[in-house]
Amino acid sequence: ALHERGYVVGDLNESNVLVAETALVTIVDTDSFQVWDAAAGKMYRCRVGKPEFTPPELQGKRFPDVDRSPEHDRFGLGVLIFQLLMEGTHPFAGVYRGSGDPPPLEQRIAAGHYPHVGPPGGPYGPAPTAPSIATLFPGLRDLFTRCFQDGQFRPGLRPDPQSWQWMIEEAETHLVSCWVNNQHVYGDHLADCPWCARAEDLGGRDPFPSGEAVQAGEHLRPPPRRASAAGRKRSSAPSPPRTSRRSPRARPL
Repeated sequence: ALHERGYVVGDLNESNVLVAETALVTIVDTDSFQVWDAAAGKMYRCRVGKPEFTPPELQGKRFPDVDRSPEHDRFGLGVLIFQLLMEGTHPFAGVYRGSGDPPPLEQRIAAGHYPHVGPPGGPYGPAPTAPSIATLFPGLRDLFTRCFQDGQFRPGLRPDPQSWQWMIEEAETHLVSCWVNNQHVYGDHLADCPWCARAEDLGGRDPFPSGEAVQAGEHLRPPPRRASAAGRKRSSAPSPPRTSRRSPRARPL
């Protein structure tokens, strides 16, 4: 809606978007928006921005000297959505495979080192403590690739907000619940519950504990001591049945 009226947020980041318990969204710090005054023929630029939400083409630039475009906001929006779906992990966070100190996020963004695509021997690998990118609905993974890889040199390829909305709604129709813990909700493109596996990888700390575990206070207890590597092999028994959570797809107004 802002873009349709000629505004650009510019300083889009996690601190400037507030969400109420009713799911109503409020954007704050709107005094930093980029505003075009058609009557005066003047552009009031956005003079600030967080490096980790800044697209590669603006890294290292002086914001007071730059006219922003909706494609710049689309990069920051992609970062926010990635963090919401991936337990707060930044899309360019990962394990550095080079020598010396790991470069900061802004250098990784500028170089286009998105660690979730590309050859396995690239300069970065996915962070081992983060959820696997495979947990995401395939269509969402494709949009993230468009945002962070394809948009590296062609910003116009970054998904617009409507594309994210429609794909998230589509992904919602493919959700199922784990038979072991109904708080474990995941896409039906997966054969096994990724959150059960993640709880095991985290030494028993469940990111989405069951209601019974919360009532018993088990989510507040320290995780049990991890077993040896030999003792942590997962069972090859077939997975329990899954419960569908499919709902009618919402249509955009």
